[in-house]
Amino acid sequence: MTIDYNRCIKPELSVHDGAIHIFEGDGKVFSECKRDLMRGWRKNARKVRLDVPWKDLKQWERDWLLYGDGDDPDEMYEQGLWYGIAGFFKYLESRTHKMHVRVYLSRFRTYQECPSCHGLRLRPEALQFKVGGKSMPELSGMPMDELLTWVDRYVTPRADEDPGLKHAVAELRSRLEYLNEVGLGYLTSDRSTRSLSGGEIERVSLTTCLGASLTDTLFVLDEPTVGLHPAIRPV
Repeated sequence: MTIDYNRCIKPELSVHDGAIHIFEGDGKVFSECKRDLMRGWRKNARKVRLDVPWKDLKQWERDWLLYGDGDDPDEMYEQGLWYGIAGFFKYLESRTHKMHVRVYLSRFRTYQECPSCHGLRLRPEALQFKVGGKSMPELSGMPMDELLTWVDRYVTPRADEDPGLKHAVAELRSRLEYLNEVGLGYLTSDRSTRSLSGGEIERVSLTTCLGASLTDTLFVLDEPTVGLHPAIRPV
């Protein structure tokens, strides 16, 4: 999670007209930041065009407004230089022990792809290991029905070589089969839980219980059982 600076900007406006809307208004808590911006602008040799819409600014001008003259916002403030929008949020991040600061920051937080692994979540060394020509991220991106076929082709035949592997493969196949039986064969294991619908979450929870191989257990499915196929929906 990181700060999405685009949420702070109105690209059709210039800085003078309120492009950095979080700094606008006399009644806003952080309106003094615009005064700090103007103070830093007057000290900067390269004059950013504050009367030009944000979308028409050159990249170096946007970079200066976003990142300022240095990395330490406190030091930049003491020197009368511009600490940047990033420095403003860096300052707030150091004060997240206050509830109102956490609430304020939540308005600008977003999930972004990691620039190092590009969303694969593994180090380059780990990505070198492959089974059946597939790395772990590639397997995570396969639909459950395709993954079950892949397991049967490349993993199941080796299960008899090791008792521990045999048990693990049996558990893996059991979960995959249940997911396919309840109609979730199109899901991928790298899918974010918060992106699932109510019916999909209901079915995933059901397969978790079924995959536990419990005995002498009664499952009571309360309403609503949205998304469940009529064949498994309780009567």
